[in-house]
Amino acid sequence: MIGDDITENLDIGPVDDLANTIASGELELDLAETQDAEELREFVRLAEKGELGPIDSELEAQIDVVRSILGEEAE
Repeated sequence: MIGDDITENLDIGPVDDLANTIASGELELDLAETQDAEELREFVRLAEKGELGPIDSELEAQIDVVRSILGEEAE
């Protein structure tokens, strides 16, 4: 598909698409009852410190998704 070619060239993947959809306000996410908010905060902290590897567009999008779930603003 043409759209796939465009997203491949821009290094945009499914997580980026999800993050963009959330940022646009088209989709709202809430913390699941079984999910621990502290674990998600720890993921964000480790990612931002570089302990999960270099921050690329996919990891940045994952951080944005988690922040959305936590009700925090993306930085």
